[in-house]
Amino acid sequence: MTSNRPWAIAGVAIAASLMIASCSTQDEGTATPVESDSAVEETTTEESPDATAPQGLAPSVTDPRDVAGVDVCALLTPESAEDLGFAAEGEARTTGGGNASCVWESEAGSRVTLVTDVEREGLEEIYSRQSLYSDWEELEVAGHPAVRANEGEPTSMCGYVVGVSDTQYLDVNYVRSGSEDEACAGALAVAEAVIPTLPDAN
Repeated sequence: MTSNRPWAIAGVAIAASLMIASCSTQDEGTATPVESDSAVEETTTEESPDATAPQGLAPSVTDPRDVAGVDVCALLTPESAEDLGFAAEGEARTTGGGNASCVWESEAGSRVTLVTDVEREGLEEIYSRQSLYSDWEELEVAGHPAVRANEGEPTSMCGYVVGVSDTQYLDVNYVRSGSEDEACAGALAVAEAVIPTLPDAN
């Protein structure tokens, strides 16, 4: 009688080989996507800080000037002051915050005050307090970023702040009897006369 035992043993061996091959293929197949997902996660994590880096509120000054140590009363030349209707010479003063300032007056009763701030964050300082100003308009003055910033609606008084550099600004405050346009136009005219004459930053 012929025995079927060798064939049974061979069948078991073949089945076992197929199971091992199947497991090996499955393990290799799942390993690849796990490694790929990990690489994507690492790349995303490394790039995310750059994507979420905080940006400044104020525009950067591309043509920086330097008024540190400069006499504020020298910022508006006698010729420019007279052309704008003011006395040739200004009067040096100091603000309540300790910043140097200078005041020019006209026979008609108008007054303009220049204030320099060189010890903080330039125009960024003003942008950080934007909520305090009910009158706010962003613009450029002689190629420099500036804002019209007034705590109330300008009537006989109007102020502009111009970025001299990323760490300095010039505050121009104009008082004049008349309409808003006249006061703000006067402040803007003074700012446009001063900014181009400021010394370049080294």
